[in-house]
Amino acid sequence: MLDYLVPTRNDPLSTFRQREANRTNALRSTGPRTVEGKERSRNNARRHGLAARAGSYRSEQLRIDYVAKSLAKGSNDGWIMERARYVAECQVQLERVKLLTAQRIQELIYANLNDQEEVNTILGQLKKLESYERKARSRRKNAIRAFCLITAE
Repeated sequence: MLDYLVPTRNDPLSTFRQREANRTNALRSTGPRTVEGKERSRNNARRHGLAARAGSYRSEQLRIDYVAKSLAKGSNDGWIMERARYVAECQVQLERVKLLTAQRIQELIYANLNDQEEVNTILGQLKKLESYERKARSRRKNAIRAFCLITAE
């Protein structure tokens, strides 16, 4: 048996070879290197706006303020207001994802089903939005837990 591949209780969790492989891989995965690649990645967030911070628009800012004040129930405690605001930002972000998802579903309903390329494009966008929604739900759930911990004290 190859003992150097099986870490023991006294050994670190990863072997020397694994650490070396990780370092080598990290050197190769540094992101885009060409000017074109950097420009393309710079514009990724502009495609749908989901990478933008919640509250970028005035309407979102008003919604965040309203939800945060509703959650804080008039509290003057800075920690409670901060956590309530974060929960509200997560909620607005989730609403943004749901709105885009509904728009893509609407596009799919009215799409030419004979145009397979158009249908596949919309389905691909829906798949990406599903990932964003899952992350947004998780972020909101954690924010609510943190808020509940502070308000329970």
